[in-house]
Amino acid sequence: MTGINSTHIRRGRAFNERLMSGTCRITIITGKTLDRETLKNIDVVEVVYEGICKIRIAAASAGISEREPLGQNLAVQESILSVPVAESTSDIAKNADVEMLTNDDDPTLVGRHWRVKKYSAQTSATARRIVVEDIS
Repeated sequence: MTGINSTHIRRGRAFNERLMSGTCRITIITGKTLDRETLKNIDVVEVVYEGICKIRIAAASAGISEREPLGQNLAVQESILSVPVAESTSDIAKNADVEMLTNDDDPTLVGRHWRVKKYSAQTSATARRIVVEDIS
């Protein structure tokens, strides 16, 4: 039995990237600054990734939970965001904001936002798979 070699990993990554039919922007808050017009503190954000991606529901029967912020019932569904395995995707952190910029397969996703819940890594990965929750 032979193990996975770098050729298999490269082919798997290329295949997964072909399935990434959307583009997204992932940002993190790096601090606060004073808005001179409104005299209010606003978030300073940094783009940590902008490029191809895909999003899918984490599991058909799991990942939906109810929350009640400020007396409202909301269904929160976990999804999996896939981005290429690259150095540019290594700075994605918990609580980062994901915005879908384009999506040819489902244009209704454009403008939607998700929050990064869990970011993990694995050996021989063919895509970075990140658990996110819909906050749109």
